[in-house]
Amino acid sequence: MVDSEIVLEKLRHIRAALDRIREKNPRSRKHLFGDPDTQDVVLRNIQNALQGCMDIASHIVADEGWGPAQKAGDFFLILGERKVLTADLTKSMARLIKFRNILVHEYTRLDAGKTWNIVNKELPGIEAFCRAMTRLIDVP
Repeated sequence: MVDSEIVLEKLRHIRAALDRIREKNPRSRKHLFGDPDTQDVVLRNIQNALQGCMDIASHIVADEGWGPAQKAGDFFLILGERKVLTADLTKSMARLIKFRNILVHEYTRLDAGKTWNIVNKELPGIEAFCRAMTRLIDVP
């Protein structure tokens, strides 16, 4: 059975990370990559938010006995197969987790265009994931 307290705690951390990104408000690609402090805060908090999403997804898949998952992105595919996530949200989370893996393991390969696209267009996927998890554990 999914421990709703674990999920809620992770959701709080994810939302705090998203708030920090919004506080820094990178207005343009030039601003994001021209200000090292903004870049550090934004990228680190994207990484933290996505790690929280991975933790929640793996917790749910394991507790429900829906595994196994071979890699991190598989947890989201499993949640999609189980209709916990919509098809679009499943794809969005898969893209975001690939980006998270670059942040963690291949940070020297960061592409400014792709990074700006994530910051500018993909972050609502994390918010949608949080809403889906809140519905799953049935907490208002």
